[in-house]
Amino acid sequence: MREEFEIRIDKETRIKVWKRDSRFSMTYLFYIDKWIDIARIDNCLHEGRIGTHIHRYRESRVEFREMTIKESMDTLKNIGKNIKEKIKDGCYRDC
Repeated sequence: MREEFEIRIDKETRIKVWKRDSRFSMTYLFYIDKWIDIARIDNCLHEGRIGTHIHRYRESRVEFREMTIKESMDTLKNIGKNIKEKIKDGCYRDC
């Protein structure tokens, strides 16, 4: 059975989560004219490897890291907030 839920941080930020059995994905979304996926943590297959890993905005490499779901949520909030502030400060172009 697949569960989905969303956590609204504020009017421009939300976290979308889905879980099914032992798999999960958490996405930090930021709104600038449209919803942008700026960070994601999941434990789905990636490059032939299964394990919890972090995707960051405009980076092709991922970081594999052992984390619980609670640790993943806290990590995602911190990474997403950091990237969001960089976007707001103009550090990232062409959102």
